[in-house]
Amino acid sequence: MADLILHQYATSPFSEKIRLLMGAKGLAWQAVEIPPIMPKPDVVALTGGYRRTPILQVGADIYCDTALICEVIESAAPARPLYPAAQAATARLIAGWIDTALFTAAVTYLFQPAARKACWAT
Repeated sequence: MADLILHQYATSPFSEKIRLLMGAKGLAWQAVEIPPIMPKPDVVALTGGYRRTPILQVGADIYCDTALICEVIESAAPARPLYPAAQAATARLIAGWIDTALFTAAVTYLFQPAARKACWAT
């Protein structure tokens, strides 16, 4: 497979997910740091308008969705499957729910003053 280039920024939780996955799969990759907030002229030009992070570049191919990036990584290193074969559909469904509904709920909760106080009490 061609070189894997991850366009990301260090504090992105979704970038961290992809970094961990590539490490677990033992893949060699490079990172390109992108701005966490707009304007992102190079990112918009690369993706045709997609603004979220991360973005995986494999040669001339660009993959913008985290779930799709996981599939690309899976096909690059299929020896240790990401999802158990018997539960692949269920695992993908749960992963999608975690990336959307659960993540949004957790972030919303954690950024409230009472939650911050409870979670980071010293």
